[in-house]
Amino acid sequence: MLNTDNPWLNIPASDYEGHMGSPDVGQLQLLNSLFKTALDETAPESLAVLGCTTGNGFEHIDFSHTARVCAIDINAGYLDIARKRFESSAKNIEWRCADIQSTAMGISEFDLVHGALIFEYVKPEVILPKIATAMKETGVMSVVLQLPGDDLPPVSKTPYTSLKQLAPLMILLDRQTFTDLAFRSGLVERSSEIIRLQSGKEFFFATYTKSRRHRRGARPISA
Repeated sequence: MLNTDNPWLNIPASDYEGHMGSPDVGQLQLLNSLFKTALDETAPESLAVLGCTTGNGFEHIDFSHTARVCAIDINAGYLDIARKRFESSAKNIEWRCADIQSTAMGISEFDLVHGALIFEYVKPEVILPKIATAMKETGVMSVVLQLPGDDLPPVSKTPYTSLKQLAPLMILLDRQTFTDLAFRSGLVERSSEIIRLQSGKEFFFATYTKSRRHRRGARPISA
């Protein structure tokens, strides 16, 4: 069931893309590049994208190799735009309008689960065990997190004022807190880097794999 009070349902796609792609923000371009990196490094046959919005970066998916894509977002309007953009090139995408905190993700289904700037708006202790369970034994989770910044507003100032309503919802985690939560869910860090944009904001790009204990069949531990 969708939470109809979620601010993401009230932000037009044009505002989202305009804000994220504006020169003072530059996050649309960053997320596109990091998604390509995750795809290139894992070459997944099955892929889940959490908070896919309007399909930013989907042009990098090799649909001749990736046989299944599950694209999840809470905003049906965003999904409609993404579907129209890629309907001619991708027939194997499942467009799922859902709140990832309440939707099922399956068991051992995905080679790659990608979540960029999604954990700021959900409870990681709820989502991470689901992701761990949904990953195949050799699967990978790739994430992009906005890191806390003492002197920077969580939502950058742009002409797209509808984005301001996200600020009260955002909770920014430092990299160690997130990695600890991932470990408690059966995931261990494989690679990571911190990227600083011209705005001064920093982002944590990391990949995680299942721990050996989890690979042996132990259930993930909920935080």
